Amino acid sequence: RSPSRGLGDVYKRQPLWQVLGGGLKVGCDIEIAPAGRKGQGVFAMRDIPPGTFIGWYTGAVVSIEDHLERRKAGITTGDYTMALDAFWMIDAEDPETSSWLRYINHSSRRVNTASYFASPRPGLASGQGATYFQTTKWIRPGEELVVDYGEDYWLFRYPAGPLDPRWWAVQLS
Repeated sequence: RSPSRGLGDVYKRQPLWQVLGGGLKVGCDIEIAPAGRKGQGVFAMRDIPPGTFIGWYTGAVVSIEDHLERRKAGITTGDYTMALDAFWMIDAEDPETSSWLRYINHSSRRVNTASYFASPRPGLASGQGATYFQTTKWIRPGEELVVDYGEDYWLFRYPAGPLDPRWWAVQLS
C-alpha cells in the first residue's frame, strides 16, 4: 500500500513534512558522486533501512504547457522533471532552486527507492501537492540510490519506444 495513502488523516492535522521528518542529509547519510555514464548519482554513506524518508523533490512548479515551451526555448532539458498531476510538473533543472534528489538515477532492475505523491490539503489548487522519495529496500554503504522513472518518462524521451535502441539500454539498466 502506498505510504502517502496511510498518512492522509495525519496530514490533515499537521504538515506532512513534520510526520516524515527532515530526510537524509548530504555528507552525513548520503553523498553526491560520479555515477559513470549517468553523470552524478546519490550514494549511501551508512546503512539505510527500508521505509526511510529520503526527502522532498523540489524545483519550479510549472504547468505542462509552460514546461513544453521552456523545453522548446532551451530553458530546460526535461531531464529533471516529475509530474505532479495531469496539469503540473516539478522542474528541478536548476540545482540552485531544487533539492539534491534530482541526482537520484534510474534503474529498472536495481530499484531501491520509490517516489510518492503527497496530496494537497482540501481546498488547494491543482499542482499544490508534493513528491517525496522513500527507500524500499536495505541500502548498504557505497550503494547507489536508484528509482524507476517509469515508462512515461522514457516514452517522452524516446517516442519510438522499443524500436529505439536507446530504449533497450534504459530497460536493461
